[in-house]
Amino acid sequence: MLEKGARPNYKTWEILTTGYVQSGQMDKATDAMKKGLSLLKNCHWRPPLELVEAIAKHLEEQGSAKDAYRYTKVLRRLSLTSLPIYKSLLRAYINAAIVPPNILAMIAKDQIIMDEEMDRLIILAGKIDITCSSTPRPSQGMQKARFALSDSL
Repeated sequence: MLEKGARPNYKTWEILTTGYVQSGQMDKATDAMKKGLSLLKNCHWRPPLELVEAIAKHLEEQGSAKDAYRYTKVLRRLSLTSLPIYKSLLRAYINAAIVPPNILAMIAKDQIIMDEEMDRLIILAGKIDITCSSTPRPSQGMQKARFALSDSL
């Protein structure tokens, strides 16, 4: 379908994302989610939270705090943030040993109710040495996922 020049709609991207997540092809799932979200500018449809959270978890595991932050910003614009999304974002920053920017303000603005695990993550993030390099340190052998969405969403 894609090879023939078809223009999938958001539901098609959701179905593709679901298949990629189920088969463990997370880079393809991330790309499909990116394309699906890019179509939601003037649309009321939203992808299932389990797909949104699966992509957030993937970005967290890839060690890219920058990509996880970009993804969260897009989700905020679409009112798709949740406690699990913010936990993944915070863990991405902790894993990269980077002090997270304004996450508490984002959580408050989105009216997310925190739990004990989130409290522990915030404490851990507060212990990051600010003299460390701000360059993420991915685990060996892991490829960084790229979730570069335009700011026009």
